[in-house]
Amino acid sequence: MQNLAAAVNGGAGAGSAYIALSAANRAILKNAGVKATSTATTITVTGYGSLAVVSADSTLVVGDEQKNLLAGLRNSTHLALPSKGFMVDEIDQVPGFTGKELRSTQIYDSTVWTKNKPKICKVVVAV
Repeated sequence: MQNLAAAVNGGAGAGSAYIALSAANRAILKNAGVKATSTATTITVTGYGSLAVVSADSTLVVGDEQKNLLAGLRNSTHLALPSKGFMVDEIDQVPGFTGKELRSTQIYDSTVWTKNKPKICKVVVAV
């Protein structure tokens, strides 16, 4: 499992513990936010979007998709988004709320700076 996780993450051992991916395939995994962690008997693979899992192993367990929701008080966060790779709709007038709402179709490599961390909550939603 450690070798498989190293192959996904681009860790040490390329050429001996696992077959190295091409630079193009490594870039695809990096841009999709694909990362792996492992124990002696399991591997967990995460990414920014949907993952397709194909295996002949009848004991394979695939978890549920989860989405992250970040909520906070006005001016408690600063969300920095990359300039390429996604579409964002900005909605100025959200009924019953002040501020703006951003709806995105894809976010990767985004960063959130929190100056009022106690006023922010991160919710993981199972889809």
